[in-house]
Amino acid sequence: MKIRDYETFRAYYCGVCRSISKRTGQSARMALTYDATFYAIFLDALHKNTKTGISMNRCIRHPLKKRAAVHSSDSTDYASDVNVILAWFSMLDHYQDGEGVKSVAGMAALRRAFKRCKKRNPKLCDFVANKLSDLHRLEKENCPNIDMVSETFADILRYISCPPFLELSNETQEAVQWFGYNLGKWLYLIDAFDDLEQDAKKKRYNPFLARYEYNPRETDIGDFKKKIKEQAEFLLLNCLDQVTKAYRFIDVYRNKDIIENIIYLGMLNKTDQILQGEKEKNEKSV
Repeated sequence: MKIRDYETFRAYYCGVCRSISKRTGQSARMALTYDATFYAIFLDALHKNTKTGISMNRCIRHPLKKRAAVHSSDSTDYASDVNVILAWFSMLDHYQDGEGVKSVAGMAALRRAFKRCKKRNPKLCDFVANKLSDLHRLEKENCPNIDMVSETFADILRYISCPPFLELSNETQEAVQWFGYNLGKWLYLIDAFDDLEQDAKKKRYNPFLARYEYNPRETDIGDFKKKIKEQAEFLLLNCLDQVTKAYRFIDVYRNKDIIENIIYLGMLNKTDQILQGEKEKNEKSV
């Protein structure tokens, strides 16, 4: 990514962070991800009539040096709400999986922020809750159908990809939703493949373990991972192929270089890293 594009990306990151603070409180800032930043950039790129301003600001995390931050907009505000909502349900999922202390602490920090977001976005929260309930049920059933399981999370990304303020044409909306659907599917599968060892060790559900019938008494998890790598790569690259095909039908009004750098290079590089077991541990996703 070019230095100019990186600075713009960071300005959006700071803009979404400031939006979270303004709309939900300081504690929810800890949950901000790079995924939410990309989401804000993508929404802003689809918003034909918006004007994106940038100003220099200080904040609690950086009190001595001013940093560039995009001004509050429909895109940053909605991205900040979605970030908090997904973070809350992620903590809830960890709690249901038995990861008590860390998840309870996270939920306590996000409780007030989530209530505020839910009040503003009741339909979104209900949709996410229902889809994650379906996902939790499939995981409890040890569902071996990778498409069925990954589709539940893909549907969430499809749903959030077209907020009402964008006012897209039917054709563009269809392309954006297909973009979001396949992005969500890729995110679910890339995390699942990356978590294989830990899920096998802790005897947690993983779609790859279920689909390819992993048996720890017969196969070492490292050998199993190598055995299914080709199948996983096919699924992941197919998702990326569909993302790029959908993108060709989407009109982008700004931040084109950043978006294309991420979907054509960043996501492919991350796929290669995960498949090769070379993921950087300090990443906040794409």
